[in-house]
Amino acid sequence: MDRTVTGLPAASVWKGETNSDPGTLLLHGFKVTNGTWEQRLAVVDLASASVTATYVILNKDVAGGGATSSAGGQAVPVGLFDNADPAADRPRMGRQQRLAAAGRDGGMQHDLPFSFVRSWGRSCVRRQQYERWYMAECCRCGLRRHKAGTWPDGYVCRTCSDRAVRTRGTCPGCGQDRALPGLRPGDRAPICTTCACFSQTFDCSRCGFEGKLLGGRLCERCTLTDRLTALLDDGDSRIRPTLVPLFDLLVAMDKPRSGLAWLEMRRDQPGSASQLLRRLGLGDIPLTHDAFHELQPWRAAAHLEELLMTCGALPAVDKYLCSFQRWLPGHLTGIADPKHAKTIRLFSTWHVLPRLRTRAERSHITPSIRRFAAEQVKYATAFLQWLGERNSTLAACGQIDIDAWFAENTEHARTCLRAFLNGAMQSRRCRRSLAMPSPR
Repeated sequence: MDRTVTGLPAASVWKGETNSDPGTLLLHGFKVTNGTWEQRLAVVDLASASVTATYVILNKDVAGGGATSSAGGQAVPVGLFDNADPAADRPRMGRQQRLAAAGRDGGMQHDLPFSFVRSWGRSCVRRQQYERWYMAECCRCGLRRHKAGTWPDGYVCRTCSDRAVRTRGTCPGCGQDRALPGLRPGDRAPICTTCACFSQTFDCSRCGFEGKLLGGRLCERCTLTDRLTALLDDGDSRIRPTLVPLFDLLVAMDKPRSGLAWLEMRRDQPGSASQLLRRLGLGDIPLTHDAFHELQPWRAAAHLEELLMTCGALPAVDKYLCSFQRWLPGHLTGIADPKHAKTIRLFSTWHVLPRLRTRAERSHITPSIRRFAAEQVKYATAFLQWLGERNSTLAACGQIDIDAWFAENTEHARTCLRAFLNGAMQSRRCRRSLAMPSPR
């Protein structure tokens, strides 16, 4: 059976913390009785699993909001408590203050499993040891953070270490162009590791570049090279030949840290950059614009498609034209009536897309042009649905229907619908005798 600690004061919540004596453990809990709540303290001998002393440290009247110490009966300011809720109040007092305020026995007794007490003690020791071994006050920013190393001017945190290692320029001491993580005494000007008398170096173990080092003491560019080599592998321990231009483009970027962050973004989720590159390397995604238009999420696919066009792996196409082609299949899927979907597909294929391609070849497509093309398709879809609600079709549409729709909608909606009606009349999908009101 588990050992128990006997003689503890009754309390609803018990929490432990280490004592100055390594053989004892402090347990403190809270209890509410007849509108008054008390903070109770027990000193436990870990060797014998017994309570050596119990105290009632603070009494607080829930209704009045006041608190007194059982040691001397002196009032404790309400500011020592977080709020008036006895279940959520936690006195912000240190261990020495609580011991000084303690004065009499806690009264009621009950048992507590010794394994619970022992686990609390171990967790507190581990937390204190971790903070003592791995955390310290940074000599650069003055905050207590995780230690990244010990430099000539003292402990340095990870944030200040990364910022200092990425600082480059001409060292004022030796005149060399290199990383300047050190600080010159006096004016605290950035200097190199040699002039600052560093005991460590920041040279890449592969290329020798001086800067931020990652796993295997490799710089960010070498790490990015290894990641891309693994992702773009075609299965034969080589980069897929058609993707070599993309590999060269990404490796040569000005800030390889941005490339690593891009690869790490949503790495375990479907459609992330890492998964798209892996599928490209294995040949699961064909190198065509139509294949990228079907990928989701579309933003990640669009960005990768632009990179492939920049490096020459894909033919250059206006990005707003690609955006419209990527949006159109989803819109057609959302149309419930198959006949309406077929009509909208024909209108988009033979009227909207050719005009966008002509504009792209002549100059370039602006965001407003791409938005207007999408609105033409949307209003054409809305017009067909409106006809269906009136128990009519595009072939049976009459002048009364045209006049009614134009009267109900704005001038912008009328402008967007004119191309669809003109195309329908030219292809004889509706009456050619229909007349549209002239723009105002």
